Amino acid sequence: MQKLSEHKIYVFLFLILVISFSTAIYWIYLPEKTSAKNNAKSSDLENYDIRIDKNSRLKVEDFLRQSDKTTSEINQLKQSNFATEKSFPNVKIERNSTLSIAEVISPDVKYSVNSLTSKSNLKRDEILLDFLNQNTQLIGLDDNQISQLEKVADYTNPNGVLSYVQFNQQIKGVPVFGGEIKAGFTKQNEIIRIINNLAPNLEYESLNDDFGNAGQAVLYASKHINQQIQTSDLKPIENDSNSLTYSFTSERFTDVITAEKMYFPIDFGVARTAWRVLLWTPKEAFYVIVDSQDGTLLWRKNIAEYQLQPATYNV
Repeated sequence: MQKLSEHKIYVFLFLILVISFSTAIYWIYLPEKTSAKNNAKSSDLENYDIRIDKNSRLKVEDFLRQSDKTTSEINQLKQSNFATEKSFPNVKIERNSTLSIAEVISPDVKYSVNSLTSKSNLKRDEILLDFLNQNTQLIGLDDNQISQLEKVADYTNPNGVLSYVQFNQQIKGVPVFGGEIKAGFTKQNEIIRIINNLAPNLEYESLNDDFGNAGQAVLYASKHINQQIQTSDLKPIENDSNSLTYSFTSERFTDVITAEKMYFPIDFGVARTAWRVLLWTPKEAFYVIVDSQDGTLLWRKNIAEYQLQPATYNV
């Protein structure tokens, strides 16, 4: 029995030695780790916004001249908007980098203010619209334009603590790019924060309503992601002639191409007719907004960029 036990011990020690040796060999010859970012071929096209591109300032100024608004008039609209902040001593206002509009409107806690409005029994959408009507200079929309806002969301969180309302901006039935306003509410229907991206000081009736051709917009957009296609490469999918969105197929792209009419705000009081085009390549997908008149790139977003984030694993 003693010999048998010693034999088992020797076998056990031998197995440990074999396992240790095998592990060492594995780590010595382990293949190098591979990064998904290195293997994924990106187009190297950066996200883009003409309004913050210093190299496109001359083109922006050309758009401003075409709008029949002088630089002096536009600056006056901005200064008037900025001056309204003095009317809100207990409110914190943060402006965005694209249009310098009052994007985040919230109570300034250092003054012990917790909400923008008082408790109310009105509906939340009515409370927000009432706030906008009382602050038209800050928002940059008149009463008639505010009445044309489209409510797209009105809901309460499952825990019942916070509620939200959202309105979108449209002109003559055409959406405004980024044109939306959202408000957060307490259980007592007090507004605690507003996120505003409404395009300010636009004269709706005087805006151009010639959007040109959707197919031409697709050709323009394709060039801005380094894809050269011809009209013959596009096959229209049956569309309503009064539709805002047009669809196409092309062998050069992996999914249906859509082109949607939009007004693209350039500055206070200035907006261009434009098309937002969705293009799918084998590895990426892009939203590209182009000017309807000359195809200038106004905005571009790689909506598949999250798939190219670094990920490391063993092969």
